[in-house]
Amino acid sequence: MVDVSIAEAKAKLSEIVAAVEAGETHVITRRGKVVAKIVPAGDRHPNRKLDVEALRKLTDSMPMANVSAGELVRQMRDDDRY
Repeated sequence: MVDVSIAEAKAKLSEIVAAVEAGETHVITRRGKVVAKIVPAGDRHPNRKLDVEALRKLTDSMPMANVSAGELVRQMRDDDRY
């Protein structure tokens, strides 16, 4: 991981992008604090197939699954949970 100041990143953006394409990770800092991280695009989460049935089972098991939005807001208001 390479730390780069924001001024240096502005001046050398093309070089940084080329290094990131080659697999490096760069961290951009402003006054010594990290403000951004540039990583190769392939490091992102791969597109995963969504398991719709598992999602339905999860949401159906939630305690408020069968409550309308209006009823949910009323319950939260009445229970002082807002």
